[in-house]
Amino acid sequence: RISGPAQIAASESVSALYTGAPATGTFNSSFNTVTYGTKVKDSHNSYSGGVYTIPTSGVYDISAQLLTLTTLTANQIVQLGVSINGAAPTYKTYYNATASTSNALVSFNVQSIPLLAGTTVAIQALTEGTTNSFSSTAGNSYFSITRTGQY
Repeated sequence: RISGPAQIAASESVSALYTGAPATGTFNSSFNTVTYGTKVKDSHNSYSGGVYTIPTSGVYDISAQLLTLTTLTANQIVQLGVSINGAAPTYKTYYNATASTSNALVSFNVQSIPLLAGTTVAIQALTEGTTNSFSSTAGNSYFSITRTGQY
C-alpha cells in the first residue's frame, strides 16, 4: 500500500510564535515583509523567510507587534499589517505621532480569518520616519498565528 502525505487532523493544534531579536527586513515608506527570527514554537514548521504558509484550511487568529526605533515628526505614521498571498496588507493598524518621537510600538490582533491550505501570510511594516531600525528587544516584537476552527 502506498500512502499519501500525512493529513492534519481537525482536532490537531496548528500554531506558531516567533519573536524578533531583532526583527529584520527593509523598513521604509512602503510595505515590506518583516522577518521574526527566533522560533518559540511552530507546530508544522510552516514559517520561513518571513512568510507563514497555512498548512491546513481553517479559521485563524493572527497577532503581531513591532517596536521600532525611528525618528517621527508630528502626523507621521508607522503601519503594521497582514499580507495574504503577497497582496497589500488587508488588515492593518498604525501609530500616528502626535509630536516628535524616536520610538513607536505598533500591534494588532485580528481574529477569525478564513484561510485555505497553501495560503501565505506575511507581516509587513512601513514608516514615514527617518533613521529607521527594528528594536533588538525580543519581547517587544512578535508574530503569532493559531488555527481556532474549521473552514
